[in-house]
Amino acid sequence: MTLLKLSDQDQLLAIKAAQVLIERRIGESAIPELKRVKKWRSPEERRRVMVLSCGAEIGVARLLSLPWAGVDSFKDMADVGDNIEVRWTASDYLILRPTDREGDVCFLVTGGTLNDLRLLGYYPVTKGRVDKYKLENEEVWFIPKADLYTYMPIKRAAGAFIGYLGAHLV
Repeated sequence: MTLLKLSDQDQLLAIKAAQVLIERRIGESAIPELKRVKKWRSPEERRRVMVLSCGAEIGVARLLSLPWAGVDSFKDMADVGDNIEVRWTASDYLILRPTDREGDVCFLVTGGTLNDLRLLGYYPVTKGRVDKYKLENEEVWFIPKADLYTYMPIKRAAGAFIGYLGAHLV
């Protein structure tokens, strides 16, 4: 487990990005494959989850010294670098969906505040879409945190390593 350190500036960026996503109604889609499984319990819960999700993306980008895509990457491009998707969760599973792109690598982050975000590990999308992880009668895959990769190369090699991992496990 790796603590993701966000500067004060990065924390403000996460808060502002979350507000933009809320204003754009991200997470309220009527499209079945983009629809949130659990409804928001309150506007406060939605804001909290969005802030933590944005903070997780920024934290992974800073850890790997790769660019963060910002708020304009929803489902069209990687959250970080060329092929990294970042998932914040309060659960013990990395969840993959049909909309995740082949060749991407998903990172799982947890934590209850922007000062407590922790990278639990990562897994290639293609490798995770197997019967072992698939929910019965649904196109969703749940990968337990115990199965995630945790090896992290030195910063200068991270981009090449993640690119190689995504490309060679397709």
